[in-house]
Amino acid sequence: MALRLFAVPLIVASPGGTLQARRVPKYINGTANSWALTDIGLRSWCLISINPDAATLTALNGASDVQAFPVNLDTNPTAGALTTMKTKIEIVGIPANDFTVANTFRQVARRIFQVARFYQRHHFKVNADVLNGITLDTVFSSLSAGVQQGLIDAANDVKLDTSSFSGASTIRQILIAVSIQFPNDCELLGLSI
Repeated sequence: MALRLFAVPLIVASPGGTLQARRVPKYINGTANSWALTDIGLRSWCLISINPDAATLTALNGASDVQAFPVNLDTNPTAGALTTMKTKIEIVGIPANDFTVANTFRQVARRIFQVARFYQRHHFKVNADVLNGITLDTVFSSLSAGVQQGLIDAANDVKLDTSSFSGASTIRQILIAVSIQFPNDCELLGLSI
């Protein structure tokens, strides 16, 4: 079977014994499939590349809380598929309102991957979720000085331009601006995004 890409919720799994609980992709834990993921910072969601067996593929495709991507990421979503996908990824904190049917699935997946990079860096720098108590539509100037500085520090740490981190810019606009600054070297388990 071919490598496939999914956006999947993370769950906490406790393997027991002396092993500590860890976050793992829902529907995947305990399977023998080869997979790799990038989590979205402290969000309970991840982007996963997997070579699924038939049962896992059926489970992932049938789950309402999973966003499945087609084998060919360079295809465009239908209007209905786009609406569903935008809703799912916006709930997780990935800006998607600007996507249209002219965008490919690869472009959507790449944004998820690149925003995840920023969320991870922010978590590393300030040990907090980017959207802790705010939404994608929160205006930067309404944030406390400490929250503003945490966002700037995370961006500076990976040498991103922070000129969009100002005044009336929304978190949505900032995340889109930082996501396009990351190089397009997105890869999971050999699947180029």
